[in-house]
Amino acid sequence: MKSLLTYVLVGFILATGTLASSQEASDHKVDAMFADLTTPGSPGCAVGVYRDGKIVVAKGYGYANLEDSIPITPQTVFDVGSVAKQFTAASILLLEKQGAPQSSHAIGSKHSTSPYSTPS
Repeated sequence: MKSLLTYVLVGFILATGTLASSQEASDHKVDAMFADLTTPGSPGCAVGVYRDGKIVVAKGYGYANLEDSIPITPQTVFDVGSVAKQFTAASILLLEKQGAPQSSHAIGSKHSTSPYSTPS
């Protein structure tokens, strides 16, 4: 079974506009990517693809609760817990790679209004 990270990365790739522009082509490609999550008793994921400020795909695959066979829908709310920390760290490293402030800089070194600003 593919890892959660794989599905999240696929979601980001889809969101960047790599799918065809038509709704039918988008649906077909997304369905093909997540076909293994449509088997009975499969855990799943929710997928949302935005293009030009509009939702072009909003689907759920698999089950949110395997014991009670509750399917995932586009309205399913997920408790992400600590998962966001890894994406925050990766985003900071990408910004650093692009020349943004270094991760070794103090939080307040660039923002004088920060409660963590360093005295000049």
